[in-house]
Amino acid sequence: MDARKLDGIKKVIIYVASHGSGGRIGGEIGINLRTVFRRITELGHDKVVGVILDACDADMQFDIIEAGINEAHIRWVTGFSASLDWLTVSCN
Repeated sequence: MDARKLDGIKKVIIYVASHGSGGRIGGEIGINLRTVFRRITELGHDKVVGVILDACDADMQFDIIEAGINEAHIRWVTGFSASLDWLTVSCN
């Protein structure tokens, strides 16, 4: 997130899409979900109102999400609470 691009913008919704597993976005080499919220806290300037986590298992990380909402002053977070085999479900 480049905070300089938030000048003049009042509210932002962040969309994060990638493979997910446990508390990580982007698989084993990806980013920790805590780091996502820490960066929103540091760079979001209280402009981020919502986060869409389009990654498997991301929404099951209740403690991480609750802490992120509180620390970054986010109103809401949504995401998947299960793993999906996208190739199988999209080809049927």
